[in-house]
Amino acid sequence: MKDEISGELTLAFSLLSIGEDFLDGTFDSRCPLCANEENVLHAAKRKMAESGFDLDSDSMRPAHHVPEDSGFVKTLLENYEKFTGLKGYCMALGGGTYVHDLKNGVAFGPSFPGTDTRIHGADEFAVVDELAASAKIFAHVIADLCK
Repeated sequence: MKDEISGELTLAFSLLSIGEDFLDGTFDSRCPLCANEENVLHAAKRKMAESGFDLDSDSMRPAHHVPEDSGFVKTLLENYEKFTGLKGYCMALGGGTYVHDLKNGVAFGPSFPGTDTRIHGADEFAVVDELAASAKIFAHVIADLCK
């Protein structure tokens, strides 16, 4: 499933434990705004049951979204544009980030377009100039929000 604002549902089978009498797996997903327990969790439970598996979860984390016209997001984008000279835009990312636990949280920085930092992979790295630029952006965003 997908929606226009948040894009496609992503699902990764990320952890598997096997014992003599059990098979246990963990999934990581990012659900679009149109997702809910009926069309995702209960649907997955039904499909897994058809293959003889139990999905041992009775709830799911709801989709997270902060409108791009919110004052917070506008402040982030304005400062990004001011310090980079690049057009700022919002995008939906796969995977679960810390922002799900923050009512108005958004993932922001510090990597820049065109730089593949191999994020969360082998030989991950950061570019010092990009970290410094991010620090300037963050400082100005904080100052603007605290006026």
